[in-house]
Amino acid sequence: MPDRDGRHEALRELKEFRADLRACLTRWGDALFEITDAVLCSEGPVRNLAELTLVPEHVRSHGSVQRAVNNGRIDVDRLHWSSRCVTSRAVPAAASCSPST
Repeated sequence: MPDRDGRHEALRELKEFRADLRACLTRWGDALFEITDAVLCSEGPVRNLAELTLVPEHVRSHGSVQRAVNNGRIDVDRLHWSSRCVTSRAVPAAASCSPST
């Protein structure tokens, strides 16, 4: 029988981390967050920004990707704080892009 409590805890931690990460993206945040998902869910290394438009998790245009990268802002101090909160823990098992997990 699967560990439901463990899975729920992992999903809760993942949700909190994603909310913290999104809060660090202060300008063009939605697009930058979507780019992050696309990079993490791509099947291999991302060699250029245009490839991201082929990843299902990314639904914006190539132009939107370019504008987000050029004009987006990241609150680096907050990002460092958020990353310190999770580096002491293992990546949650729920952190997968496949719908079967």
